[in-house]
Amino acid sequence: MSVTMEKGKIIGWLVTILTSIAIMLIPVSETFTPEIRAYLMLSICVISIVAFDLMDVIIPSVLLPVAYYIFHVVPIQTAYAPFTTDTFWMILGAFVLTNALDECGILKRIAYWIIKTCGGTYNRTLYALYLVGLILGIITFCGHYLLLISLAYGICRAMGFGKSKESLLIMMVGGIAGLNVKLFAYRPSTMSMMVTQVKTIDPGFSVSFLDQMLYNSPSVLMAISFIWLLTKIYKSHTFVLPGGKQYFEEEYRNLGPMSPAEKKAAVLLAILMIWISTEPLHGISANYSFMTLPWLCFVPGINIGTRKSINQINLGVIFFVAACLGIGIVGTKLGFTQLLAGKIAENISGIGVNCFLFLMLFLSTLVNLILSPGAMMAVLPAPFASLSLQLGMNPLPSLLTIIYSTDFVFLPHEVPAYLIMFGFGLMTMKDFIKLHLMKIAWFTLLFGLIQIPFWYAMGIIMQ
Repeated sequence: MSVTMEKGKIIGWLVTILTSIAIMLIPVSETFTPEIRAYLMLSICVISIVAFDLMDVIIPSVLLPVAYYIFHVVPIQTAYAPFTTDTFWMILGAFVLTNALDECGILKRIAYWIIKTCGGTYNRTLYALYLVGLILGIITFCGHYLLLISLAYGICRAMGFGKSKESLLIMMVGGIAGLNVKLFAYRPSTMSMMVTQVKTIDPGFSVSFLDQMLYNSPSVLMAISFIWLLTKIYKSHTFVLPGGKQYFEEEYRNLGPMSPAEKKAAVLLAILMIWISTEPLHGISANYSFMTLPWLCFVPGINIGTRKSINQINLGVIFFVAACLGIGIVGTKLGFTQLLAGKIAENISGIGVNCFLFLMLFLSTLVNLILSPGAMMAVLPAPFASLSLQLGMNPLPSLLTIIYSTDFVFLPHEVPAYLIMFGFGLMTMKDFIKLHLMKIAWFTLLFGLIQIPFWYAMGIIMQ
């Protein structure tokens, strides 16, 4: 096994190095400047290192802005601009808040309460599991996915399903509840990053926290209908859930009464939700709520989280977010974004809005095979926004389409959380690919039949 992994890393390094050399051999021109060439080489090199898992993600992420400066791509102030944006600090706060809510136990309490209330039969438990993901996704701003995947695995283990159709559907729905929910629920590390990129093209562009939930609300219907479709295909009404509702009631009782920390967490969540939902009234950016409220978890007298909630922050992910922000900022500064958009525009002139959105969905899905979702957010929003403006469109539908594409996967490596889900060993690679191809087909169909018409009805696409 170690020899195989070593060979994989060697191949990864060869691809990374050869790709970097090939880019540096491209002749420069008036539009493809030496700075753009160096930027492209450095950015793709870092993305490849992360994609092939060649070293800890924090190393290339920290070195990328340094490399931009050393290779004279941009001044040092531009290279380190991501760390001066509220987006970076908002995302850090969101990670801290999720860890604190998880540590105090309120997330697990909510999950068990919903399942014991709505579950009972096998099929009802599937829908309850999705409902858990939907609610926790809103509360934690999509920081709940590992909890949901672990919860799904725990249910399979407790029921003794092993590697079976019963486990297969529960794990699939657990993945949908943990990851597909990000199509609807606001995720700071996604939307805020993309908005930052689009503002480099359209400075007046903005998206509120509630906009994504409103405009992508049909995705909830898509997910529920897909779960229904799975229950029909697999005839899951015949599956038996040992223990049924009693198991979840017992697990909920074992949690005991709400602790003082959980009650304080509930109050903090209420304040956060009120702040976000009333932003149009008070005019104070919702970003500031993530930059301030999470740190109140550790104030004496509140103590929702402990030092553990801070120590568990994955610094590699945080710095990779900054690196992805930097890729977009630097690319726009150099004019690469406009260059890329222009090249694509040459081939899609005269295309209709609906065809444009489907083309963006298709291109994003292909990019997702190579890049991580974070890297996609760094590369695609600005050129897609530029193309939208050239077509006389609001850039928002393009951004929402990119969000759809981040969950259009059919191989586990495309999203780390799916890799963890697959790693539990309750589904084969064949089953994983089959189920996710089914999901892609279903969501693509409903994207055209429901989602795009809904955007027309909401007025963000003009007739």
